[in-house]
Amino acid sequence: MYIDIKCIKNNSYSKTCFISEYIFNSLKLKEGIKYNLHVGQLSKKVYVRPYRINKSKSMYLSEEIIKALYLLYDITLNIFKKDKDIYLGPLIGIIENSRYIDALKKGTPPISATMYRKENRKTNCLFYFLNPRDINYQDEKYKGFYFDNKENKWKQKNFPVPDVIYDRCSVINIVYKLTNKYKDIQLLNSNRRIDKWNLFKRLSKYKEINKYLPKTIVYESFEDIIKMLNKYEIIFLKSFNGCSGIEVMGIEKNENRYILNYFENGLKIKEIYSFDKLKRIVEKFLYKKNFIIQQGISLYKYGDHNMDLRVLIQKDRYDEWTATGYRARIANSSFMITNSCIGGEVKRYKDVYEAITNSNNKNYLPSEKKIGDTTIKIAKYIEKEYGRIGELGMDMAIDKDGKIYLLEANKTPNKRMIDKNDFNKFLSILEYGKYLFKNNIGV
Repeated sequence: MYIDIKCIKNNSYSKTCFISEYIFNSLKLKEGIKYNLHVGQLSKKVYVRPYRINKSKSMYLSEEIIKALYLLYDITLNIFKKDKDIYLGPLIGIIENSRYIDALKKGTPPISATMYRKENRKTNCLFYFLNPRDINYQDEKYKGFYFDNKENKWKQKNFPVPDVIYDRCSVINIVYKLTNKYKDIQLLNSNRRIDKWNLFKRLSKYKEINKYLPKTIVYESFEDIIKMLNKYEIIFLKSFNGCSGIEVMGIEKNENRYILNYFENGLKIKEIYSFDKLKRIVEKFLYKKNFIIQQGISLYKYGDHNMDLRVLIQKDRYDEWTATGYRARIANSSFMITNSCIGGEVKRYKDVYEAITNSNNKNYLPSEKKIGDTTIKIAKYIEKEYGRIGELGMDMAIDKDGKIYLLEANKTPNKRMIDKNDFNKFLSILEYGKYLFKNNIGV
């Protein structure tokens, strides 16, 4: 049930709110009883009185109540009631980095902010973006950015500590302290980091999942690289927490030479004939960071180009996983690394699948459904290990025989690869946040 929040500029009703008779009766409210009105982690005791206006779904609050709860008005929100508690919201706080917040300040919002705003019309949540620097554990309010519909722009104001937090910056210590202080805060994603080595170590203990995992070890010395190259023609070095393909090196052993792919002021490809030179380049690239060594998959090719996939999976309003995006990432030229952030091309997997199946009678390429089912199967085990998760960007590989592998998983996936049919990527997050809130308060 939703309600339009209105403001009464009359101090005579400082402790009373008025609600349409229809909603008053639907929620089984009673006059003369003080209710706790909740917005985020704040609440205020109020009396509730019905008013009779046909077809109205409005709630009128005094300026005093609105200021006490740092609430916006002339907006539409969900309303829930349990015993003597009335909840408006839910209030969802999305933690973003400084660059994202600066873009909102400058009036040049990232496309994701616009998509959240548009899709929120279907969920009637109240959400705001905040920077980790603006989080003070002693305060009951945070400065957040919201979209002002009247002025048609993003603005900053104080909001209560939210009901639901979606941490897009992996500021795990901050989130941990918040949830310790406010026990009712729900995390849209687990506050545990998913690094590449920890992920494969945890998943490899499950026989049902092990078949989807390329062989992966921790780099401890250059001898580990030699051992892996003796087993596999191609290997990849990946930093534990690297992203965007920047801290990745592909090494292919080809007779008496080694072919290297890596990022250094742009994507590079090098042929090395000297074993000592290979060692120098690799050790300089690693530079005291933690890396894994991963078996390279003989990837299915799109034309002559290596291809892998980014599958976005998200929880829906019923707490069920669903695949909401399939993207094929196609490497430039003969490069091993496919990531679009460093030059790879991105296509809808559906288009790639149709193009290949129409031109190749001996096609081993799995369908979207098979890939989605496999990805979700793996995600359930990830959630089993890391706790509740609302969305994952899963990097999947398909080998030349059509076998599916997991390359890595990201719990704060980049959703920039969107088209006009992909709005549900943002709707799902808001709906799942709403589910967590309702489940927590028991309505």
